[in-house]
Amino acid sequence: MRNNTNYMETCVLASLEMIAHNGQMFLENFYKKGINSLVAAIETPPYAFVIPKEQTDPKGANGAFWMSCGNTGLNFRYRKNPGTMEKPLLKKGM
Repeated sequence: MRNNTNYMETCVLASLEMIAHNGQMFLENFYKKGINSLVAAIETPPYAFVIPKEQTDPKGANGAFWMSCGNTGLNFRYRKNPGTMEKPLLKKGM
């Protein structure tokens, strides 16, 4: 057990030292990652997700949906006409 603890401590200290010496690089990469995520969310599908009404665990699906929304500004709509799944439910940017 002691060897495992020493190894973990060495890894943590090495990581902290690396970040301390390369802080600007880590900050820039974190910023770029965020920008790339936003661009990908705007420009690439899926623009909408469909959660079927017939669920084996509707309360679980509902809870997962609301947890994923959080304070992200996502909106939801009930589908009146099931139609086909080949056409998107929402247009890009909605």
